[in-house]
Amino acid sequence: MSLTLLLAALSMGFFGSPHCLGMCGGIVTAFGMSMQGVSPSKKSALVATYHFGRLLSYSLLGIFASTLGMLALAPFLHNSLPRLLLGGILIVIGLAMCGLPLLSQLEKVGMRFWQSLAPVRKRVFPLDSFGKALFAGLLWGFLPCGLVYGALMMAIVSGGTGTPSPLNGAVLMFVFGLGTLPMLLAT
Repeated sequence: MSLTLLLAALSMGFFGSPHCLGMCGGIVTAFGMSMQGVSPSKKSALVATYHFGRLLSYSLLGIFASTLGMLALAPFLHNSLPRLLLGGILIVIGLAMCGLPLLSQLEKVGMRFWQSLAPVRKRVFPLDSFGKALFAGLLWGFLPCGLVYGALMMAIVSGGTGTPSPLNGAVLMFVFGLGTLPMLLAT
């Protein structure tokens, strides 16, 4: 996988993180409030654990997306179609980050899935154990988010650029998640 693609994923996460603040600020606040009686050192460890779970969830989704892309793009690996698709996806992501509702239909589908997880999500509160924190982070990866969906589209096409590998999608999504960390940790 190219350094350029990784920098694009990191930049997308970092510069898109104000969106994360709006979407996930409430979740971060709820997690923090549920840890009221926890010592500051354990609280920091729990926060790190649920962010690790979120990055792990993104990575697992990246493996799935990249594998899907490898299968779908296999006949086209020897021409420029995967790179053209990636360029188009980056343009769509950029326009979506500028406010155009290009990924809103995907978010609606994702919202239905997220709502179906409500009974499971309630089990992580209060966030007072590492198992709950990890599980909360894993669930968080499924929060409907156009920014994440855009990164997943990059992961789909990453399987057709360079040497195809599900690891490409995992690394790309992990790096994307790293870009969102500063804003979410500051929250």
